[in-house]
Amino acid sequence: MIYMYSKNFIMALTLCLAVMLSSCAGTFQAIEHRNLETEVKMSDTIFLDPEIKYSGRDIFLEIRNTSDMQDIDFQSIIESRLKEKGFNIVQNPIGATYRLQVNVLYIDPSREGLTAEAAAAGGFGGAVIGAATGRGSTRATGGLIGTAVGSLVGAAVGSQFKIDSFIGITDIQIQEKVPGGVKGSMTTNAAQGTSTDLRTSRQINSDYQTYRTRIAIEAKETNMDKIRAAQVISEKLAAQIANMF
Repeated sequence: MIYMYSKNFIMALTLCLAVMLSSCAGTFQAIEHRNLETEVKMSDTIFLDPEIKYSGRDIFLEIRNTSDMQDIDFQSIIESRLKEKGFNIVQNPIGATYRLQVNVLYIDPSREGLTAEAAAAGGFGGAVIGAATGRGSTRATGGLIGTAVGSLVGAAVGSQFKIDSFIGITDIQIQEKVPGGVKGSMTTNAAQGTSTDLRTSRQINSDYQTYRTRIAIEAKETNMDKIRAAQVISEKLAAQIANMF
């Protein structure tokens, strides 16, 4: 009888320890990421001519959002940042000192194989590739599971906290009006099925020098929803763009 009680006591103690360790591990992870963390990666550095920057302050904006997140006004956020830098937002691209074109491609939970670093490495116009299974809402549960019941209870406790990770990917083109203009050629390869390519080219004679880059931003925080993530990413993006000028 004593042996039976001792065995039951040990099993109960093991279960309690499993639950405690599981929930504690989740709590520690949640505390670790309680403060917002952001990571910014840029595919290419852009250097604008400082003489041009101080001789003209007119900028034309074309801000597009082709992501699934349509609740954020990127245009206003970027405009505000540029105005703080002393730029004049103009409605006509002709004659503007700068033309800024932005396309927000992706704002969603980060996925397996899709990180800020990987997205930036793809460069301007590159594909956005990631596995279908997202890891954006990561349950902060522990690593020690004593029994099947302990696992379920620990998961229930830990599920109160989620470490959410979101990625924002944006392609950016800046055109700078340069004295004397620029000359060159542009070649386009258009696939025609699986075995044929259509190659076209044209000569360019423009008043503007073109620069392109991609910015990828990752935001991570405990229990962060998509709207907050989009706001954080858009504010960070606007700051990064404004700092190029």
